[in-house]
Amino acid sequence: MTDARTRGLLAAVIGAAALGLGGCGAETDGFLFDQSKTGYFEHQPTMIPILERIDVIEGRDDFASNAAPPLAEDLLPSDLTYRLTPGDFLTVEIEELLDEGRMYVRSSRVDASGLIRIPSVGSVQCAGLTVQELEDELIRVLEDRVMTNPRVTVALEDGGGFSYTMYGFLPTPGIYAIRRADFHLMEALATAGGVPQSARRLYVIRQIPLTDQVEPLNTPRNHTVTPPVTPNEPAPNIDDLIDLLDGPGDAPANDGSGGGARRNDDSAPGVAVTRRPSPGSPPVM
Repeated sequence: MTDARTRGLLAAVIGAAALGLGGCGAETDGFLFDQSKTGYFEHQPTMIPILERIDVIEGRDDFASNAAPPLAEDLLPSDLTYRLTPGDFLTVEIEELLDEGRMYVRSSRVDASGLIRIPSVGSVQCAGLTVQELEDELIRVLEDRVMTNPRVTVALEDGGGFSYTMYGFLPTPGIYAIRRADFHLMEALATAGGVPQSARRLYVIRQIPLTDQVEPLNTPRNHTVTPPVTPNEPAPNIDDLIDLLDGPGDAPANDGSGGGARRNDDSAPGVAVTRRPSPGSPPVM
């Protein structure tokens, strides 16, 4: 009877323990239920952060940090007047410049300095001028140096001043020309081959003139360097310096010829002699 009661009590304890372990779910050790799994298991979702930088020493991506949404004013062109730039291809026609009754025609590009060269005239600055302003400038120079009542015609064959650059994840990035004033962004993207479907952002970067409002705050200012001030003292005599360096124990040796020479002692400590500069000049070692 005692053994039966003991076995019943032991079976009840084991059953209670099994129910307790079963209620814990997957947070129990796996050896009681699945012999192939060992260890402690918890049902917690694994969260892996997406790092934008591997380490703090990597700089942040500040590209387009000042970007703003487009405004209605962005659809209005700022300036439609074309001004010549280096690299533009021009054709200049001047009547009777070299020969009477013949038209002088010259086609050339504006060099990197913004100049074009015309015979009997020389170099003419044209960068930053409109076509009409360049014609007026050539007429003025010709009247002053060459002829009276000159007839000049300037034609812009190829201008790169109105252009835009497309770069990024595009089929054909590059530099393209703006042919008319109502050139829209959709047309610019289509010219570059279109935007891939994976593109999420599009940035438009415009050039603006550098003014006081956009000038950086840490721009170095011109400052005057004040030269060091030295007291007006008489320059030391070189003979006094030699006597001071020789010392009382370094008397000149007499070889009988009357000439004297300083003793060459390698054990003597080195001495640096500084020449005192004149007022307004830096010291020389």
